[in-house]
Amino acid sequence: MTKTISRRDFLKGTIASASTLALSSVIGGTSAMKAKAADTKINVMVWDRGNAAPNTTTEDNALTQWIREQMQENYGFDVEYTSVPRSESDDKVNIMMAGGSAPDIVFTYSQSLYYSYASQGGLKDLTDLYAEYGGNISEYCSEANEGGIAELDGVRYAVMKQRGTASARHTSYIRKDWLDELGLDMPTTKEELETYLYAVKDAGLGTPWAMSGRSDTEEMYLNFVGSYVTLEDDRTAYIYNEYCMAVAPGAEDGLRKLNEYYNAGLITQEFYTDTDESSYLADLANGKAGFCNGDTTEPWDSINVLNTTMGEVDATFQPIMCFDLPEGGYRTPYEYRYAMFVMIPVTTSDEKAACCMQYLN
Repeated sequence: MTKTISRRDFLKGTIASASTLALSSVIGGTSAMKAKAADTKINVMVWDRGNAAPNTTTEDNALTQWIREQMQENYGFDVEYTSVPRSESDDKVNIMMAGGSAPDIVFTYSQSLYYSYASQGGLKDLTDLYAEYGGNISEYCSEANEGGIAELDGVRYAVMKQRGTASARHTSYIRKDWLDELGLDMPTTKEELETYLYAVKDAGLGTPWAMSGRSDTEEMYLNFVGSYVTLEDDRTAYIYNEYCMAVAPGAEDGLRKLNEYYNAGLITQEFYTDTDESSYLADLANGKAGFCNGDTTEPWDSINVLNTTMGEVDATFQPIMCFDLPEGGYRTPYEYRYAMFVMIPVTTSDEKAACCMQYLN
């Protein structure tokens, strides 16, 4: 389903969060394990989102320092981190895996990438390690962790991050002050949104619909395209889930409409070059955009900058639901109960793999 806090904060310092860490309640390792791991250092992948706090880095901050201390105190091994740009995470992991230089813990949201590594013998068999050292994971994340067992041979090749409470994955935001300036009410349908977008363009207020060129997420368009799709029954909804919604019957009408909007100058004209979202987020923060889609927690930081600058939260960006369905009402995708596949490459030694499982636990 979804996350209890934003992915940015949840993964900012470490993938330790991948298994509902709660390290403060983990019991210490045995003296034998400590002695065995005394000179061991594991390397853990961590996402670099380019938003480390001042005077810190993705690899070295208060959270990573605390985790290192906990691992040394309880298990006698050290931890170092390798940062991977979030926007090109899977590509970077592929390169490291192929070159034998991957960290001892890597992760991905891609099920196909996970199965590719598992079927080609690239991952450590975690079955026994999970049974021996994964008590907390089993207790607190058991619902998601069936997904870490590969169907091809029944072997566990991954530990699954389990999301917390259920909440919506994507939402939309609109400039309330621009609506007021244009004398328009808050849109409740796509037709009313279209009226607003054309009015923004005609008035020269800024970019009607801000969009970026990130290729690792569908947040910019999915809810809109999906609103043209009718999911007649549970089977159809299962087949055309969030990641397949753009090819469901009816989605082509939504894609045509987006193309129409782009050709009319309603959507950021060079959005496809903005693969790191820097221009997109800057436009939001600088008050140059009138509407956008994003995660429920993204791009709230940039939106909040604008709201704070303007001095009145009610006068600027506000969440909105206006992508009405053919049959009426609205649809908002929710996160799966499981999240990322956390894996240990087969090149990691048995000793380090045991330390990795204790770390994740």
